[in-house]
Amino acid sequence: MRIKPYAMWVILAGLLLAPVQAVRAQAYVQAVSDFDALVREYNVITFGNATFTNYGDTWGPVAVGGNLTLNGGAVAIHSDVSTVSNDPTLYVNGQLTVTGDVQLNNGYASLPNDTGSWTWNSTQKVLTSTTTGGKLYSINSSNPLAANDPRTNAGPTGWNWASIQSQATTLSATLAAAAQTGTIAVNGSQTLTFVSTTTADGVVVFQLDASLLGNGTYNGQAFSNLSFSIGANQTAVVNVINAAGKTLFGSGVNFNDPGIADRLLWNITGSGSVSLGNGGQFYGSVLAPLVSLSNANNTSINGQIIAGSLSYSNAELHDTAFTPVGLGVLVPEPSTYALWGAALCAMGFILRRRLSRRLDARR
Repeated sequence: MRIKPYAMWVILAGLLLAPVQAVRAQAYVQAVSDFDALVREYNVITFGNATFTNYGDTWGPVAVGGNLTLNGGAVAIHSDVSTVSNDPTLYVNGQLTVTGDVQLNNGYASLPNDTGSWTWNSTQKVLTSTTTGGKLYSINSSNPLAANDPRTNAGPTGWNWASIQSQATTLSATLAAAAQTGTIAVNGSQTLTFVSTTTADGVVVFQLDASLLGNGTYNGQAFSNLSFSIGANQTAVVNVINAAGKTLFGSGVNFNDPGIADRLLWNITGSGSVSLGNGGQFYGSVLAPLVSLSNANNTSINGQIIAGSLSYSNAELHDTAFTPVGLGVLVPEPSTYALWGAALCAMGFILRRRLSRRLDARR
């Protein structure tokens, strides 16, 4: 059977489209890897202000692009953070406000632009606010920079706030454009389940429409538990849309799946205010570069956070490092090259035949 010209072009378009789809897949896999690099060792990075109240300890380092308010508590309470990075464990680009006593358990602080009224005791390594009487004091740190007045310490090496925010926004948009490879539904045991529809290693993409979340319901179906069903060598990305003004998984919803925390990334798109909380634990890292994020119902977040701003209270912030799995080598598959080659050869064959016919017609 003779293939008509237009049919051949359709076939060629399909051959060319497949490599394009492969490149797009590579883009969002690369975005997952880039988030891991961008967040460094920080427990939280905010581009605007951050507030921690009611003695909310942070397990890992904190970087704040705006102003930071600490109401007691401790920063970087895990000793391992000072051995894996030379970055300051407390970095505030704006003004620091401290009420009560705040411990900097490891590493050192950097407040290069702070113009507040402070006194520095180099013997005790204590920075005291003459306005509030609050104290920031360094303990258990072997880093020599901990002995300096934090206002004299530089920020992280190669750090540029505008560039980091631009990168984070681009990564969020890239992930949001990825095709879904997982489903979300409430099963018979009233569990909201995130199920991978592929067995291949790599990134599994889900899309959660927050407008379908009610008080213990999803799309009209009641649920009280939350779980993920993905492969051992898969990393989950949940693109959250329509989340402004919402609390994700509020009171009464159990999120008892700690095994997923280090390979789960919540990409909260758009802007506005979003709360995370069920009164217990929230697992996974968060990418929300334009969002005013908060924890609700005294919830502890277990992951690394990049957010527009953060309000955190009555809970510890747990530094569960984002450790994606199954990413592999970020290059096109051999089959991709084969498809491109086949498409180009076919196009060359068609063009050659057409040219040959035209020359024959002129003779």
